[in-house]
Amino acid sequence: MKNFKALLPVLAIVLTMLIGSVVSGYCQDASGVVVAMPIVMAYTLAAITKPTAPDNNGGTKKYFYLSDVTHITTFQPVMVWAAAGDEVRTTATHVWAANKAAAKIYITEDTGEVTAESIGSRDGRSKKVTFKAFHPGTYAEFAEAERNWKAMDGIVHVPLANGKMLQMGAPGEECEIICSWKSNKRSGDGAGFEIEVSCFANSLMFYEGTIDTDFTT
Repeated sequence: MKNFKALLPVLAIVLTMLIGSVVSGYCQDASGVVVAMPIVMAYTLAAITKPTAPDNNGGTKKYFYLSDVTHITTFQPVMVWAAAGDEVRTTATHVWAANKAAAKIYITEDTGEVTAESIGSRDGRSKKVTFKAFHPGTYAEFAEAERNWKAMDGIVHVPLANGKMLQMGAPGEECEIICSWKSNKRSGDGAGFEIEVSCFANSLMFYEGTIDTDFTT
């Protein structure tokens, strides 16, 4: 007991240094080197002004990317909060397994549309995110693909016309991909597949990493 009491002043100094290092954003690693440590912050209410970009293009590009979640070996999380927008942004690149990648799927121009509908009730709301698009044609290869997509736990990345990319799905909250086919009329639009991708999320999610589309490495 006497020895413990003698150590109290030393312990107080160590505790003070430790608290100070955490508050200041630094800590010591196993070798004793002082290193920066991430400070978890949260959204802070602030004014939001009009965007400075002159264009506000709607719609998507003429393709999207589809991945099987089991083919992604490292699924990158959102950023540690440091600036506005970080809660819903991933800047690091996901890692796909060897000889696995994201499939780039063509869609007819000006048919892609993403919506994020608020769902739930007061004190318990989230979003249902839906992407709809059209793939033209009547052929076995696409029919076979979409037959298998409906059983896939998918991750979908949708490039928008404004240059941003949305991410749909996450491990444990993957996308559902369903397709319908229509012959349409001779006097109407051509035949093709209507694609609908949906998932649940708390918000739109922005992906700023790169997409691996190389199935050979």
